[in-house]
Formats: sequence, structure tokens, C-alpha cells
Amino acid sequence: MQTKINERENTILSFKPTLKEDHKGLEKRIRKLKISVVFNLIVTSLAVGAIIVSILLGLFDYEFLIWEKSALLVLLSVSFMLNLPNQWYELKLSKHLKNINSISDFKGLDALNLGLKILIEKINNRWKNAWIELVLGVIIMLMVFVKMIYDSNNPYWNYMKLPVVLFYGIVLVRFMSRNKKLNENIKETEKYCA
Repeated sequence: MQTKINERENTILSFKPTLKEDHKGLEKRIRKLKISVVFNLIVTSLAVGAIIVSILLGLFDYEFLIWEKSALLVLLSVSFMLNLPNQWYELKLSKHLKNINSISDFKGLDALNLGLKILIEKINNRWKNAWIELVLGVIIMLMVFVKMIYDSNNPYWNYMKLPVVLFYGIVLVRFMSRNKKLNENIKETEKYCA
């Protein structure tokens, strides 16, 4: 008979990984994910920060970071930002999987398991639950390619500031909401660690 903790482990294992899974153990996977998340976080923060600064400086006619020349940086930031939340969740879930080895079933675990299952299903099904970010991301990437191909002959590039900021905002708000739910679920479960 499958215990509730086994159900939780199976739910965690149903998370679609962002990196190719290697079967060399959970510890190595966690180390690999930490490196990947730190790298991705640094690159994303620098790229998004530079884009936001270029938009803000453009409002005041400064020519330090120029929006018209930031197409490649926008592409980099969008691609990294689409992947960062899932890598973050995967790292949290992998650490949680390691920590629940010493837990036995307890009252209320069913509800926590159900909450985790619903959350993981939402994260796994990106086309259904994150279609706004994906559509905005594709539109932004297409405009970046048009900007890079036609360079200065693209009058629409200036209008991409709002979709880019909107994209960042939606991804950030959705990440904060899901991360909060995931943290609460994990924290409530790990209270019972021996």
C-alpha cells in the first residue's frame, strides 16, 4: 500500500525538469540546479536591470543605455526570464524531496499533497496556465528578430517598451504568487521532519 509520503514523492517527481535529468543522485542534481539557478538569476537580473534602466533613461533623454540598441539584450532577458521560475521551483522541490525522507504520514498530509499536486500541474502545463507570458514572449522575440534584421528601419521597436515591461511584471507577479504557495506547502510539511 502506498503511503501519503510516497504519494507526495511521486507528485514531486511528476514535475517536468528544466534541465536534462541525470540519474547520478539527488545530491548531484541539487548542486547542478543551484549552479544553474544562480547563473540564470545573475544573467536575468543584469539583463532586466539594464533594460529597465534604458527605458527609464530614455524618458529623460539620457544616452547611457539606448533602448534602440537593446534588442539583443531584450531577447536574452526574455529567454532567461521564461526559464528562471521553473528552475527555481525545481530546486525547491528537489531539496524538499531530500528532506521528506525522514517524515512519516501525519494528519493533514492529504490536503498538503493535493495543494502541491494542483500547483505542480499548473506549473507543468505552461501553455494552459501561462499563455499570456508565452504569447508576450513570442511577440517580443519576433519584434527583436525584426529589429535585428531591419536595424534602424523598424519604427515599431519604440512601442515594444510597454509589452516588455508588462512581460516582466506578469512573470514576476506569477512567480511570487506560486513561490509563496510552494513555500507555505513545503514549510507546513517539513514541520514534521524528525
